[in-house]
Amino acid sequence: MTREKTGGRSKGTPNKVTQDVRELFSELIQGNISQIHKDLALLDSYQRINALIKIAQFIIPKPTENHLSINSPEDFQKVVFEFGNPVDVWNTLPKEERLKIFDNETRGSY
Repeated sequence: MTREKTGGRSKGTPNKVTQDVRELFSELIQGNISQIHKDLALLDSYQRINALIKIAQFIIPKPTENHLSINSPEDFQKVVFEFGNPVDVWNTLPKEERLKIFDNETRGSY
């Protein structure tokens, strides 16, 4: 059960504190970039790669997994229109979703 929002930020409005912290961290990194290069050079290859992977998590966003929910041919058509190739869309659906759509089509109800 979802409730109606009655206060707080509007949808899509960035969090000011998070934005400020990111800017401060970015300034900190930019101000120490030469030292970071020196420190990385002192590490062996395994440690250097490990450090870069850990740093990358703050720079490159992790991909998120999206799940499509399609309950009718109309839903499928909307998704295909938005995302393209119907085969690609069909293949992204979990097996349970594909079986549900197929079952609905063979019974003639949605």
